[in-house]
Amino acid sequence: MEYFDPEAIDLAELVRELRESCGHCIEDVVVGRTLLRDQVVRSLNCSMLEAEQLVDTLIARGFVRQGELSDGREGLLIDGI
Repeated sequence: MEYFDPEAIDLAELVRELRESCGHCIEDVVVGRTLLRDQVVRSLNCSMLEAEQLVDTLIARGFVRQGELSDGREGLLIDGI
């Protein structure tokens, strides 16, 4: 099994890929986190746990944030840099 190094991930590039595949906003926070996690798994060929940790990192660093969508509902906004 190949070693996965999360420190080697270019977060800005990952966010660009996520915006291309998921759009700039995702309705519903829980659904959005799941969608992002699943896309990270596909993009990086990592485990679901590793992908979840990367999504947490993206949120903690402000690349992805919870916010109000244009229709007033809560969702995830993929801001990037």
